[in-house]
Amino acid sequence: MSGNPHNGGILQNIHIASTRTLKRTNPGEYMTGTSGAQSECIEAGIMENALVMIAVLDKKGTIFAWNHTAESITGYTKAEVIGNTNVWKSLYPDKDYRHNVTAKIAEILAKKNYFENLETTIKTQSGDFRIILWNTKEILSDGELRVIIVGMDVTRQKEMDAFQQSVIDNANVLIAVLDPKGKVLVWNEAAESITGYTKDEVIGKRDIWKQLYPDPEYRRTITIWINSIIKERRLFENLDTTITTKKGEKRIIRWNTQEINTGARAREIAIGRDITRQRELDAFRESVIENAHILITVLDLQSNVLVWNKAAEAITGYSKSEVIGKHDIWKYLYPDPDYRRTITKRITRIIKEERYFENFETTIVNKGGSQRILSWNTREIDEDSQTREIAIARDITEQRQAEAALLAYISEMAMRVKQPVEIIRDNIQETANLIRDGKLTKEEMVTLLEGQVRNATQVAANVKEFQKMIAEKDKEIPEAYRKFLEG
Repeated sequence: MSGNPHNGGILQNIHIASTRTLKRTNPGEYMTGTSGAQSECIEAGIMENALVMIAVLDKKGTIFAWNHTAESITGYTKAEVIGNTNVWKSLYPDKDYRHNVTAKIAEILAKKNYFENLETTIKTQSGDFRIILWNTKEILSDGELRVIIVGMDVTRQKEMDAFQQSVIDNANVLIAVLDPKGKVLVWNEAAESITGYTKDEVIGKRDIWKQLYPDPEYRRTITIWINSIIKERRLFENLDTTITTKKGEKRIIRWNTQEINTGARAREIAIGRDITRQRELDAFRESVIENAHILITVLDLQSNVLVWNKAAEAITGYSKSEVIGKHDIWKYLYPDPDYRRTITKRITRIIKEERYFENFETTIVNKGGSQRILSWNTREIDEDSQTREIAIARDITEQRQAEAALLAYISEMAMRVKQPVEIIRDNIQETANLIRDGKLTKEEMVTLLEGQVRNATQVAANVKEFQKMIAEKDKEIPEAYRKFLEG
């Protein structure tokens, strides 16, 4: 295990004080032989007020010092501990575990006369379990070897580490922690799932990047790119790269990094989100939008154009390069200032009430100078936490022209049939009056009525001929209207 700088500092201070030859009057009571009462108070203060457990033992394990933090952590007081060895059985009540700890300590001490950051679990007097990180150092006192034991309670830290590890392992994004040389220290489950490389294959190594980016030229390009970003900001955000998984599949990863410090050591945490599916959906959506037969545009809140599809180019005459990133297209489509102001006011009022509008008709002037009638629909969308407006427009110019022509034809037909129908009406009324007055014979009555039937038949024939003429003359009449006219 690596050394702990905090423990090392405490041990060093205690060791310096102790090398002045601690003299024991009673177990737990020490005084220095050379520095007097002031030094004695300082040394006692260091040990007693340290935020870590401090105990002084002889080779048999008899305790000669037990500080306040040791009492607080274990629950055992000085009076219960000093002068005996029984506390270790109390702290490690499980016989097998105690033997394992003892064997581990013996193994360490056989190689060197101290141990560093030995982690064990003790049971306190109240029955709680605490994880303690132990460090030891030998000192000479009255010609006898003593051992100073420093124990740091890392229970909370371990709980937090376990929680953090759980969060990291269960995150749905790739998380890797690297040292300054690119060696992988952490590789979570999502990293395994996305790349196909397990922790055992990755942790402690740095060649994973060659495997994820097997093409040397592409890898060089990315490295140069990353280095230039880090040189400016020491991190990068939303950097998209394409990795090759262990199975040979291509995945698009969006990377974000942050530098973190653990003690005196710098680390880089890299978070990668697999956006392959998102990119596929974006490509599909872009294809649908681009090839739609209706005008589709997306605007930001400043009315700058973000999307301008092929139909928008065809209808307006303005290309993407003339429109994307700008907001003055509307001045060109609505060149008349008064008309533009009127439309703006109406749209503003509608959006204020409903936040969108449907089937809102306006007349634009395209780049060629022709007028086109568009029916607009809008919706508000959220994309990457940003609000956008999508506007869809159907070109209904021909439809409106056909409707106007049809209305004109129908009006003309109505005028042409009105007079003959009125004549037939008057003749029938006159015949009815003569019949009522008894002035017509049966034969005269039949003759008059048959004459009006012939007149009505001629009117119907004229209407049918007129219908046929309209349908053949204007090929742009909608099919439903054409069937009615030709029926």
